[in-house]
Amino acid sequence: MIKLLKNKYVLWAIAALYAFAATYFIKNEEYYLWGLPFVLPVIWAVVFHFEKLMLALIFLVPVSFQLSEVVSVKLPIDMFLPSELLIVGILILFILKFFHGQYLDKKFLLHPVSLIIWAYLMWMFISTVQSYDILVSVKLFINRVWFIVVFYIIMGMMFIKRNINRKYMRNYIYGLCLVATYAMVRIITEGGVDEKIAHWSANPFFKDHTSYGAVLAMFIPAALGLAFYKGYSKIQRWIFLFISAYLFLALVYSYSRAAWLSLILAAGVWAILKLRIHFVYILSAVGIIALIAYHLSNDNVMYSLMSNDQDSSDNFSEHVVSAANVSTDASNLERLNRWSCAIRMFLHEPLFGFGPGNYTKYYAPFQYSTDLTIISTRHGDVGNAHSEYLSALSEQGWPGLLMLLMVIGFTLYYGICAIKLSKDSEMRMLGYAAIVGLITYYFHGLFNNFLDIDKVAVPFWGFTAMLVAIDIYYRNPKEENSEQTAINE
Repeated sequence: MIKLLKNKYVLWAIAALYAFAATYFIKNEEYYLWGLPFVLPVIWAVVFHFEKLMLALIFLVPVSFQLSEVVSVKLPIDMFLPSELLIVGILILFILKFFHGQYLDKKFLLHPVSLIIWAYLMWMFISTVQSYDILVSVKLFINRVWFIVVFYIIMGMMFIKRNINRKYMRNYIYGLCLVATYAMVRIITEGGVDEKIAHWSANPFFKDHTSYGAVLAMFIPAALGLAFYKGYSKIQRWIFLFISAYLFLALVYSYSRAAWLSLILAAGVWAILKLRIHFVYILSAVGIIALIAYHLSNDNVMYSLMSNDQDSSDNFSEHVVSAANVSTDASNLERLNRWSCAIRMFLHEPLFGFGPGNYTKYYAPFQYSTDLTIISTRHGDVGNAHSEYLSALSEQGWPGLLMLLMVIGFTLYYGICAIKLSKDSEMRMLGYAAIVGLITYYFHGLFNNFLDIDKVAVPFWGFTAMLVAIDIYYRNPKEENSEQTAINE
């Protein structure tokens, strides 16, 4: 039976059958059954080719589309397909394999970064129990758990194989290139370079240009890292260099100001790491800049900010300047309104918050009339806190924010240590790419929150897992060789 299932002709016949079944369900508007034909193939892949299934999932994440964006009827549930369907299936089957003796690496699960992630999830669970709307919070908690299990635990223990690290980055980049091409074609064919067109150019794959820009910024360092990977042929390296330039162009035309700034900041951090500038000097420089900013805060800087009336524009330089416009730019002013609401919600519920996912439902009463903008809503039904950190603060209280910051801090500390101490040049290259990619989102998280969508969760938790794996498996060459021998056996 197993030999029969591995026959390529049988596999093509099964694939055709399931494609026909999926088409039938869609044609008859039985959308809730759309993913049913893929259940058995996923089970088959988990049993015989689990590794390939995971890498296929990584490729499919950026090209998955939101179901509500492509159907006209109202659905009881909404999801990105096929990625989220695969994620749920993989999670369920992994749990079943765990109860049947699936090996879990204790060194990975008990690593300091892993331990703080378990504490982060534990507090999220506690705040879910105390939630104002427990159903909303349970949904978001489950969402966060399955992302962490699939893209941190499962991927992390796959990263023991060095080629999986490269394939992980490569597969996501390939999928992202398809989305970038789709978005660029739409921008060109819909009337040329226009900021308004850029806002929805990546839809239905990405909800808006901000999440699209955030992901592009996260993977440009990875593409550059692969372009300088000596294990690739000269042609392959030139291809990835071209891809890096192409993704950078796509980032420029995403008109995501936060993504632009995050990549600039990350490039600065990369330079600091490569030059091995001592932390004391960095801290001193930051302190001096902070003192200067504080000294000028009541005068030139505040005056410049308040007198800046440059709105978002198709002109790139004007669009960058508009990021500091807090006097007339509706987007910036609305973001300030959301941040103010998050802080007031925190002051109302400082310990447990309002519960994961509940910001949108409860922020409206915390708006002040003086903060409202032309895009504000009294019902509080348009968007979120526009900050990963303030969202955690308002929904999970100060312990929730503290746990998130500790996840970031531990990841940076152990990741940087692993890169500096590793004798493996390939792992150092991948580690740099992962750290710089994560830093783009750590900064981007000041202005938006996207960890509840798989497009961002995959690199966020995956890059974190990669750094932990490098710290465990590739810091000591002897340990690396013994681990590699064990996994191959």
